[in-house]
Amino acid sequence: MRELLRRLGQHSNITFQLLVSSLFISVLGLASAMYVMQVLRRYISYGVDATLITLTSGALIAVLFTYIFKVLRVRLAKGINHPAQDELEEKAFATLTRARSSALNMFDIGTQQEVMNGLKFIQQTYSPNQVISILDVPFSFLYLAAIYILSPVIAYIVMLFMVFMLIVNFFEQYHSKNESKELSSVSSKFSSLISSTIHSSDGIRAFNAKDVIMAKWKEELEVNQKLQDRLMVKQAKSSSFSQSVSSTLTIAVVCVGALQVVTYDLGIGTLIGANILSKKAFGPITGCVSTGIALNRSNYYMALLKKFFQIPMEPLDGATPTKYSGSLHFKNLSFSYMNASDMLFANLTASIPTGQFTVVVGNNGAGKTTMARMLVGILRPSKGQILIDGADLEQYQLSWWRQQVIYLPQEPTFFDGTLRENLSTLKPDISDDELRSIVEKVGLSEFLDQSKDGLDMKVRDNGKSLALGIRRRFALVRGMVNDSQVAILDEPTEGLDSEGQSAVLNIIKEFRSQNKTVFLFSSKPHQQHPNADMIINLNMHPVPGIKMKISGENKA
Repeated sequence: MRELLRRLGQHSNITFQLLVSSLFISVLGLASAMYVMQVLRRYISYGVDATLITLTSGALIAVLFTYIFKVLRVRLAKGINHPAQDELEEKAFATLTRARSSALNMFDIGTQQEVMNGLKFIQQTYSPNQVISILDVPFSFLYLAAIYILSPVIAYIVMLFMVFMLIVNFFEQYHSKNESKELSSVSSKFSSLISSTIHSSDGIRAFNAKDVIMAKWKEELEVNQKLQDRLMVKQAKSSSFSQSVSSTLTIAVVCVGALQVVTYDLGIGTLIGANILSKKAFGPITGCVSTGIALNRSNYYMALLKKFFQIPMEPLDGATPTKYSGSLHFKNLSFSYMNASDMLFANLTASIPTGQFTVVVGNNGAGKTTMARMLVGILRPSKGQILIDGADLEQYQLSWWRQQVIYLPQEPTFFDGTLRENLSTLKPDISDDELRSIVEKVGLSEFLDQSKDGLDMKVRDNGKSLALGIRRRFALVRGMVNDSQVAILDEPTEGLDSEGQSAVLNIIKEFRSQNKTVFLFSSKPHQQHPNADMIINLNMHPVPGIKMKISGENKA
């Protein structure tokens, strides 16, 4: 309800128009009851056809205007929902794309998917019809006032039933809080299992993991079915209960009204009109009960989104120098993952002048990819600094810094779209000829020419539709579009055939001849990198070892 009030408050002008239109609709809604009473009282009593024509015409006009106001009200209600929903979804997607990587990983994939699925549920909860059904509740008391004019006793009976249903609605919402949380948790596990099954399809088949996956699926399915059955039974009970209460109200109104008719305190036409009005008064209250359960679940998703929005974001501001020399300096650089018992590496201090070829070696898990991601600004040092031309990397705008870097990750991924869209993100205005020139350097011209779509080729499944070696070389093309000064290459020849390795090694030689600052991360021993100006050995723990080409001296 708080979110609904916030949305209504953001658009006070539209809210006022909604309330006014709801008032007119409610007033016009009195016409049907008035029509019945007047026909029974005037036409039946006197039989004047002109009276019937006049009453019928008036009732039909009221129906027409009710329809017009309802259509206008739905259009107005869209103005309440759409802007707020668009803002919410934009903020959620911005969090996915701009949140600090280490902080975002605190939400597992299933939870992230559940957050995004929650947006759809929130949209449905605050749809125009739902908003209107809630706004109709206060106008139920207009019908109640009309009933009071006809029969105070019947009005009190209707009011008791309305209050009773509002109390039931309160307890329904209170008891459904834990169920919303439980349902979200089950959905999150389902999403995670489906996602991992899709992305591990080859492994499941190659290593006969089908039975294990199916067992996990059946276990989760059983939990989900029990919860869904429980909720379904509860909703059916709630719906049946509302219908039963509504029927009981009709019986009570007719019973009490009949007693008044017998004692000549009420006319038959007035009783029928009061019964019609009682249904109109009670209808929005019963609708409020079902809407209340949806609101409660929506509140849970809003709380989850609020927690999601608290994830630290990558800053958009910072310095954007016009020139960058290519020099870096590590000052007591240290990193540890959250809840880790010790540092992955610590107190690394080194100066990397422009044009230096630095090789970072280490076994699997030693921290090579972590350091590469840190250099790109994806991860932040736990301690220490990365200095860019003497200033802390934190002082620069990250989007500017990434324009200065040619980055090849160890596990490159792409978004679903065309190949051109993926390759040109760092330089959207790059021409096709320029792109093809870089593609030729990495040895993929023939592959591109053989494709019927060329640069319009569709990339699917985060790039897994491409062979690993092809994907890695296209990832290198993506990094090279800006001809940047620093190259950060994480295992650049891994998974490549001899032709691909030769192309990548030639590109590294070209980088060096262009005086670019090159970082190469490799699991090969340092002896296999005789051309390196500096070798940083992450196998020396926790303080990496440093070996310079000039002196061959080892430093710790």
